[in-house]
Amino acid sequence: MTGTRDVDWTAVERRGRRLNWLALAAIPVFFGALVVLMGRFALWEGSSAWLAVGAFVLYALVLQVLSAAVPRLRARTGQAFRIQYALRQRVDPGSCGCRV
Repeated sequence: MTGTRDVDWTAVERRGRRLNWLALAAIPVFFGALVVLMGRFALWEGSSAWLAVGAFVLYALVLQVLSAAVPRLRARTGQAFRIQYALRQRVDPGSCGCRV
């Protein structure tokens, strides 16, 4: 650990949630590009590949909305963002109020 410095943990959570929404926007672009370039996605080809990509994107969207709307999931994802930040920045994770 590099020491105990003051970290704005609410800003860390906000940044993590914002990056999750940006990643959600990248999912259809990535998998759509796979279908366009290869003509298939995993085991499916043609219109069924597009349907599979749509189902996958819808599933990711539902999980993202649930993690923002359900209080218990929101607390867990916030805790995960704080722990990830603490590990990346080598900050004491005990100062974030997380149980590690």
